[in-house]
Amino acid sequence: MEELDLHGFFHSDVELEVKNFLFLNFDKLPVRIITGRSSKMNEIVTNILQKNGYYYDVPAHNPGEIIVLY
Repeated sequence: MEELDLHGFFHSDVELEVKNFLFLNFDKLPVRIITGRSSKMNEIVTNILQKNGYYYDVPAHNPGEIIVLY
């Protein structure tokens, strides 16, 4: 599974990184986005996914990652 690890990214750079990652890996879905423990980072990523019509899951065992399903 392809993976984007957002550790070390500024919040202001996340939207472009996530959109580029999803564009480049659309044919490889599902993919994993690692947000870490930052609730703000998680909120930014989920807002991007919702705004762009993606379906995703946040595993109960690891709320610091998001699996983009389709």
